[in-house]
Amino acid sequence: MTPLTFALLIVFITTAVLAIGLSTTLAGALAALRERRLFARVILANFVLVPLVGVALVRVFPLSGDAAIALLLLASAAGGPNAIQFTSKVSDELDLAAAVLFLLTLVSVVVTPVLVLLTLPVEEPITVPYLRVLGALGGLMLLPLFLGSAVRQRAPTQAAKLAKPLMTLSSLAFVASVVAAASSRQDAAQAVRGSTLAAMLVLTLVSMAIGWWLGGPSQGSRRVLAVATNMRHVPLTVAISIASFPSRDVDIALLAYLLVVAPPNLVFTIYHGIKAKH
Repeated sequence: MTPLTFALLIVFITTAVLAIGLSTTLAGALAALRERRLFARVILANFVLVPLVGVALVRVFPLSGDAAIALLLLASAAGGPNAIQFTSKVSDELDLAAAVLFLLTLVSVVVTPVLVLLTLPVEEPITVPYLRVLGALGGLMLLPLFLGSAVRQRAPTQAAKLAKPLMTLSSLAFVASVVAAASSRQDAAQAVRGSTLAAMLVLTLVSMAIGWWLGGPSQGSRRVLAVATNMRHVPLTVAISIASFPSRDVDIALLAYLLVVAPPNLVFTIYHGIKAKH
């Protein structure tokens, strides 16, 4: 990953989380976490059903060894920060969006290595840089979320005015990061073809359907869970792949996934945005 792509991803994640914090309160997010049945379905979808889908896909599609490892890593890692860009559009469920993102990210750090050990058909030991991941979680996600929530609680009018331009900046940074990743890593772009492309697309669409199905009766919660479930945690998987498979090209396939997962979620978000206005 080039320094430009890395910098754009930092801007995207921090501004999006800060905007969510400015749009909701910490108390509201914590209250959403008390919906035990809903969050039981979130855990079921992300850490049981989607990993099972990943295992099935590597058996159905003729994937290379690196592509198979990448797909199983993605299926095992929930809570992708990219989901912020789309769940934040569900204005009536921002508390839920923040709570789901927080829960999935936290659980993924602990559960993903276990799922990887159970599903990966490789002999290499799996290494997870826990301190680096926890540091990134705190600095890039928790701190901006708490800061935004604190501003929201003390100055709600100013917070509302700041949230929209920050989310616009986040959107621009997200698009720019995807373009930068594609242009700087031609090998990643070339990996998005054939059976690898099909398997990643199927993983995305089936995961989205699982999230929608388990999202409950509310359209807003279904949208949040559909996006949160299908947007897998690419930064976590890249960290695991670099630490565990330094001599393989697993990270190339993981970067290719960013190019696959964005279009379906963009279409999904635009469709429901238009539908909500009618």
